[in-house]
Amino acid sequence: MNTNMESISEKKLLSKYSIILVLVVIMVICSVANSNFLTKNNLLNVFRQQSVTIILDFGEMALSSAAIWTCPVTA
Repeated sequence: MNTNMESISEKKLLSKYSIILVLVVIMVICSVANSNFLTKNNLLNVFRQQSVTIILDFGEMALSSAAIWTCPVTA
């Protein structure tokens, strides 16, 4: 019975963090394949290129969250 509970919790944990695990695996593969992948300059370049998209995404998320909390629910 205990092993069944452990496998259920492992499945929940894996399904909850699977995207993070995949991203970490991809980063490890890329850093092994290219020695410049995890350097300060490359990471700053990636953040600089994606900064506008990230800011717009956070704004969209904030607006969506505000709309959810302010709209009355009618049945």
